[in-house]
Amino acid sequence: MRFYFESRLQRRLSMAVLLPLLCSLVASIIMVVYLVQHLLINQVQLTVADNLRSAREIYNTRHEQVSELVRLGANLSVVREGVTEGNFDKLLTALQSLRVRGKVDILTVTDEKGQVVARARNPLSRTDEVLYLSPLRSALRGETVSSTELLTQPQLRQEGADLAEQAKIPIVHTIMARENNDKLLENSMVIMAACPITDYSGKIIGAIYGGDLLNRNYSLVDKIRSTLFSNVTFEGREVGTATIFLGDVRISTNVPSSGGQRAIGTRVSEEVAERVLEKGANFVDRAFVVNDWYLSAYEPITDSSDQIIGILYVGILERPYRALIWQSVGVVGLIQMAGILAGFVLLAFVLYRWVGKPIKRLSESTQKIGGGDLSHHIAVDSDDELGQLARDINAMTKSLRERDEEIEKLTRGLEEKVHERSLALENRNLELTQARADLLSMMEKLRSTNMELEESLARLRAAQEELIRSGKLAALGALAAGVAHEINNPLATVPGNLELLSINLKDRADCEGELNLMAEQTERMRKIVRDLLTFARDQNASVEPTDIRNPLRAALELVNKKARENGVAITMDLAENLPPALADEDKLVQVFTNLSLNAIQAMPKGGSLTVKSMLSVENDMVLVSFADTGHGIATKDRQSVWNPFFTTRAEGTGLGLSISHAIIDQMNGHIVLESKEGVGTTVTVSIPRAS
Repeated sequence: MRFYFESRLQRRLSMAVLLPLLCSLVASIIMVVYLVQHLLINQVQLTVADNLRSAREIYNTRHEQVSELVRLGANLSVVREGVTEGNFDKLLTALQSLRVRGKVDILTVTDEKGQVVARARNPLSRTDEVLYLSPLRSALRGETVSSTELLTQPQLRQEGADLAEQAKIPIVHTIMARENNDKLLENSMVIMAACPITDYSGKIIGAIYGGDLLNRNYSLVDKIRSTLFSNVTFEGREVGTATIFLGDVRISTNVPSSGGQRAIGTRVSEEVAERVLEKGANFVDRAFVVNDWYLSAYEPITDSSDQIIGILYVGILERPYRALIWQSVGVVGLIQMAGILAGFVLLAFVLYRWVGKPIKRLSESTQKIGGGDLSHHIAVDSDDELGQLARDINAMTKSLRERDEEIEKLTRGLEEKVHERSLALENRNLELTQARADLLSMMEKLRSTNMELEESLARLRAAQEELIRSGKLAALGALAAGVAHEINNPLATVPGNLELLSINLKDRADCEGELNLMAEQTERMRKIVRDLLTFARDQNASVEPTDIRNPLRAALELVNKKARENGVAITMDLAENLPPALADEDKLVQVFTNLSLNAIQAMPKGGSLTVKSMLSVENDMVLVSFADTGHGIATKDRQSVWNPFFTTRAEGTGLGLSISHAIIDQMNGHIVLESKEGVGTTVTVSIPRAS
């Protein structure tokens, strides 16, 4: 390296190149640390927060599964009959089979007073009262509910002595947790659901409740881990973990302890406990978990009274990402240092060969010229900047005039080239302007064509949907007619036989209620058959100019009694001088009656029904609207209300609105429904105006 140190200029040039490279090395290392530390880890932390929401969904799904199980048990006839008859053996057999199939720890039936009738897991424990369970109290009021509840040792032992032993968890001293002298956790956390049991008349005769004990139950946390983290490992250790806490104690977890076992009985850090258990807020940050740092997310678990009783946690081991930081720094540092060293050696040689030696020769020549030797000629052996400098020095003795003439000639040539280039650019700009105008015109035409195609496609889809609906209704009508005919014939004999039976049993007071119920249900079946026949008949409407007020008043007269029974006030707002509509009056009475009854039945606790008529000037149609203040129609049901047999009421047939829609279609009219849950529903009928 002796040639490198001979010139101060070479050293300065080398340092000028080397310093930016060293700064680039430092900047690259800082950038790698920043990207991994702040961007990658922060992104992983956001992912953990999303995983917490997914874990809560899995937790809630188990709630729904237990709720479905008790709802199934409540609807089993063997359970209902076992409670009614007091048949313990029959009821116990059904409960034990249902508990095994539903994979729950607790399944118990009580009477209407909350006294245990049968326990699937602990058959010998009976007749105790369990009204301390909040879900059970709600079930005895007619509600099906699920919640997470705390049970004491005596309460859990009633459900099963093995469950009581499973719930006991020794509390383990944990780093960074609060100081606590408790040695044993005996309370238990249970996912519990309860459902009322009713007899065939709908009377509550008892309740059934079921539950999953979460103490030492690892199926739920393992499912969360496998679903969210796919059981990924780092250095033989699971990266993703999930935990359920009772208070601040881990009762179900897959976080490993120092010995590699599940860290059951360890406690949450003091920082997390203060944030989640005391303040009721979520905690999303890095946290110390048992014996290592995790990117964590915690949220509180509450019972049926909204009291915080535990914590749901998911987290990812932070160690893989810390290792990634140092690996990235090492790789980037080695690559950059190797490049800097190689470049430094090459630069030193090149500077000496192409800069140092030529500058030394130039320095010696300029000293001779400065001493008065104007005949000295500098040898030129390169075409680079230093060679050009040598030629410039050799040309210093030429006359200034020749130099000025050469400069002037060069200037004129440059101006001519600039002028030619300006003209070419102006012509090109004109061509581009014209091309842009042509392109804009073409785009406008394409936009207009596209709008026309979209309108045609929309009309085609509407026509296609109407054809499909008409075909479905026609096929369904034919099926309904066949079914109604086959049912109507045998059904016609039932009322007469009931009447004979009533005469023969007139002295049997105990049979009178059952006979009346049979008569009512027979009449209900006959009404369903009549609706089926009405729906099945494809009759054309006989339209003629009709005063819309006549069918309106006739329909409202028919429903007045039902309105008074439900406490519904009917208000009529009929437009004066309304022109006649082109309609079938009898069928309009049927349509208006159906719409009025639907509105009244939507307000079982009272309300108001407003009937308006008006003239639509835009499309020359007579409009009639029925607006109620009922509970409204759910968004998911609004597209189905016109479908045959769709109903949300147990006593309905689901044909009223379908028949009404078909009748209005026959009159070339329209029927539109608007509804908002909790506010009410408005149905508007449009009928063509008579010319």
